[in-house]
Amino acid sequence: MNKRTYKGIIGRLKALIGLVLMLSFVVHFNMSRAYADTPSGYDKLTSSDQISVVFKDGISTNLEVRAILPKNLIVSYTINGKTTTTTDFVMVDDIVAPLKGDYTITIKLGSVTKVVVAALNISNSESLDLYLNDQIENGNIKFQLDGITLNTTETDLIKYALTEDEIQKVLEGSSLSFLIEIDTDNDEINRETAGGKAIQELINGNNKASYFKLSLIKVIDGEKIYVNELTKAISITFDLPKTLLEKSSNFSILASHTLEDGTIETFELKDMDSENETYTIVTSKFCTMAFVYEDSELTSSDLVVDNSSNNTYANVTNEITYNVPVTFDNKLDFHLLLAVSFISLLVVIIKSKARLS
Repeated sequence: MNKRTYKGIIGRLKALIGLVLMLSFVVHFNMSRAYADTPSGYDKLTSSDQISVVFKDGISTNLEVRAILPKNLIVSYTINGKTTTTTDFVMVDDIVAPLKGDYTITIKLGSVTKVVVAALNISNSESLDLYLNDQIENGNIKFQLDGITLNTTETDLIKYALTEDEIQKVLEGSSLSFLIEIDTDNDEINRETAGGKAIQELINGNNKASYFKLSLIKVIDGEKIYVNELTKAISITFDLPKTLLEKSSNFSILASHTLEDGTIETFELKDMDSENETYTIVTSKFCTMAFVYEDSELTSSDLVVDNSSNNTYANVTNEITYNVPVTFDNKLDFHLLLAVSFISLLVVIIKSKARLS
């Protein structure tokens, strides 16, 4: 082999080696990209923030223990700015039990685990509000306000008016509606109720009063339930009757509410707005009430109640309790005392006659 032939062979070998190296680089580069975009590339996952989990039908509102199925999830991951959907994940924990305080599940993708909220936590006020607002928007929870403006949020009213068992029923699919109404058309009927009579005891004979009933009704699966008291106060505004506005421009409201022990508390509800034709109250109680107003011939000093207004909304009730009228049990004690006194007097008279004899 001459020198020229040897150099030619060496040159071709170098060119071949260079070509092989270049092809190897290209193949390695392309395989690296494919490796990162396939399940075998999960070693590029270093944080749960790279994993996204979406529930196809939203989080579970079922309060019983249940399993979340893989088919209910859309799982994706992001590597090098590229997001890929995958079914190659493992359900490490797929059970939720809301009533036992378990609201989450855990999935694993590669070596990274991610904990996600999968069920409604009814003890979390924000979570419950989101669900209730969604049900209100979908028309599953309805409100009928007859001449009433609700200043408190609808979700707060629901939470203040329902028991825990009732909230669970609603979350499990029971229908729910609310009715707030003000009955100003039956003055005499409302006047003759126990609450109306209790109010009359506080009113100066020269003052005028128009009796009405403020009611809150919750309807669960068609069953009407009257709510006498909420767990917290709400704010509502209603229009003053035109017939009253013709008689006076200065009103107070006296209310009479029966407590669980049978006693009746009577209190004033001040007007919390500055409009002449509306009246805003903050209260937790629904009962017999009365518009109290001064006669046109009287001065404000003749009134029993305080008509002042601070013109601001409050987070607590603006009730001013006046007294607790005598209940049936108290009257019974009074009659018993009267009978004992009469018997004692009779005994004294008999003894006196005996001494005279």
